[in-house]
Amino acid sequence: MPLIYISLLLMGFTGLHACGGQQTADRDEAPPRITVENPPDMHDAAISLDYTGIYKGVLPGVDGVDQEVELELTWEMNFTLKTPGSGSAEKARTGFYSFQKHGAIITLIGVDPPHRFFVGENYLVPLDAAGHTPAGGRDARHALKKQKSR
Repeated sequence: MPLIYISLLLMGFTGLHACGGQQTADRDEAPPRITVENPPDMHDAAISLDYTGIYKGVLPGVDGVDQEVELELTWEMNFTLKTPGSGSAEKARTGFYSFQKHGAIITLIGVDPPHRFFVGENYLVPLDAAGHTPAGGRDARHALKKQKSR
């Protein structure tokens, strides 16, 4: 009877050693290489800049008359656009905004027509429907300047 126990014990050690040897061989192989063919650009305005806050400036009006505006952007992707209304009343429009694919241009959704801005360090430049700046980008008076962070 003790011979049976000793035999079983030896078979158990032999089995454990055999399984352990296979695991060691697997560990000696190099881990698979993980590659990314097109790594994302981590240097766009959405990621790199502190763009949220309150911006003030002058935008070209629909009738050709410039108007003072205040635009607030939040981390929750919401905006409030304040413009002069009729008389001395102020008109506030709210909605949400989204970044375009490369993260340098935001579109305000909730105003008609949707407003688009190029996002820079502490400023926003309005863009027309084709994505161009007013007067070919030479008119600095239409850039909204950041007043304070949110």
